[in-house]
Amino acid sequence: MGNNPIAFIVQANDRIIQIFNFDNENIMFGVLNVKNGYALFNSSNDFIGHFETDSSKGYNQFDNDNEWIGHIK
Repeated sequence: MGNNPIAFIVQANDRIIQIFNFDNENIMFGVLNVKNGYALFNSSNDFIGHFETDSSKGYNQFDNDNEWIGHIK
């Protein structure tokens, strides 16, 4: 998999982010949580994981089983 970009994030407001693939399709959205990370949902509003802050001003992404998927910078 490596460090190849697969999506980009748009800040919708102070609590919501939208995540798009490079075909400009909205693939998920995030809602700010109490730990300054984001709960992630797909377009059907199903919980699919979360972003948690890392020590480098980015996020680690986890699936709904808390398995690490990757990082966001």
